[in-house]
Amino acid sequence: MLAERTDLPDVVKAAQRMLAEIQLAVRQFPRMHRYDIGARLLDSAEQICVQLLQSWHQRHRRLTVAQAASDELDQLKVRIQLGHDVQAWRSYAQAQHVYRLATEVGQQCGGWLLELRNKGQNAPASRRTQRAPTLSSPVASPAGANL
Repeated sequence: MLAERTDLPDVVKAAQRMLAEIQLAVRQFPRMHRYDIGARLLDSAEQICVQLLQSWHQRHRRLTVAQAASDELDQLKVRIQLGHDVQAWRSYAQAQHVYRLATEVGQQCGGWLLELRNKGQNAPASRRTQRAPTLSSPVASPAGANL
C-alpha cells in the first residue's frame, strides 16, 4: 500500500480525494454517460490535481497555475451539475457528495490564491488605521453635548 504524502499542501490532498471519488462514481455511470460526461469529469479532476501539484512545485509560476486550477474547478462544478441533470449519477446523494468535495477544494484553492496574491513588494500593508485622538467638531465634544 502506498503511504500518504505528508509534504503536500492540504489543497492537493483534497483534490486527490476528489479525483478518487469521481473515479469511483464514474464506474457506476450508465454506459452512455460513462464515456462522455464521465470522461470529461475525470479529465477535469485530473487536470486540477496536476495543476495544483505543479503550482506547489513551481514557485515562479505558482499564482498563474493555481488560478488555472481554480478556473478548471469552476468548469468541473458545471460538469457535475450537468451529470445530475442528465441523471448520470447513481443518486442525488452521490452527486451532492462529489460537489461538496469540489467546493472544499475550491475554498482551499481560493484561500491559497488570496495568500499568493497578497505576497510580494506590492502587497497591501497589514497596518490597521487608528481613530484620530481628537473629535472633529466642537459640537461632538463632551463639553458641547450639554448646550
